Amino acid sequence: MGPRKVAICSRDSEQNYEWLKDFLENRMCKNTKIVARPVYITNDMSKFRQEVSEYNFAILYHTKKRGRINITNVTDSLYDEELKFLNERFGKEKVVVVIDDLEKSDEDEKRRILDGQTALREYAQEVFLFTQEDKNYTGKHLKIIEDGKVQKNLKKLKKDIKSKPLKNQLKQGGRTKK
Repeated sequence: MGPRKVAICSRDSEQNYEWLKDFLENRMCKNTKIVARPVYITNDMSKFRQEVSEYNFAILYHTKKRGRINITNVTDSLYDEELKFLNERFGKEKVVVVIDDLEKSDEDEKRRILDGQTALREYAQEVFLFTQEDKNYTGKHLKIIEDGKVQKNLKKLKKDIKSKPLKNQLKQGGRTKK
């Protein structure tokens, strides 16, 4: 089996999620090769659709450095169409959202975000929240991360990426089926 090809889809600079790319490729696990590449989102939806088609799994990445968490279902949301397309292309089980640079990354904050942006639940399997402090742990391998909340989130992300079979998949109507 070849490597898991993960698209990190964002309107943000690759510098903002270099920590995530490094963690996926170099620190997450030894047995499953993960190749994570940026897919920059512009207003050219056809280019985005074409670029994403090369991947097995998608992470929609957003940082609060943009000022607020306006991913979907809110005024001036940034990713309504893209999130819906990722769901159609990969299926909910192969799409996750990472929201970065938050003040808090606890369950209350997650619930608040999900209650206000319901498409996140509808189109993505999971939403992962990270603070700047949380990211300080990602320079280590998964097994030696001391912070329990961060380790739990990263283990879940690892499971989401690795657990979905790649073989015996057929494309039907733009969506990958088992």
